[in-house]
Amino acid sequence: MKNFITIILQIVGVCLLYEFGKVLSNFFKLPIPGSIVGMFVLLGLLFSGIVKEKWLSGGVGFLLKHLSFFFIPLGVGVIAIGSLLHSGWKLVLIMAVSIMVGVIFTALPTEKLLKHKEKRAKHVSNH
Repeated sequence: MKNFITIILQIVGVCLLYEFGKVLSNFFKLPIPGSIVGMFVLLGLLFSGIVKEKWLSGGVGFLLKHLSFFFIPLGVGVIAIGSLLHSGWKLVLIMAVSIMVGVIFTALPTEKLLKHKEKRAKHVSNH
């Protein structure tokens, strides 16, 4: 039960950073989406040491483990506008490219971060 509550609190922490990024983006009228601003804030907090990786790793790991679940709305959206798909191949092409870009820009950084974490864990265990 303690582990469950910890993961929930870590996910809430990430969500708060997301919301903070949205507030910053709106307040400063940035052309960058708030979610990206929030991730840059998180990156800055991690690099500065203000936030430790272990404070968020369980919740973030849970989200990454279930990442495919978050693509369900995209699939439902494609099904919902199925009638529009008959009207043009350009729309289908744009949607296919958008899906691939989303998957690539999600999967590649995730894979790199996991490999870096494994390498660091091996390095720590060797010392």
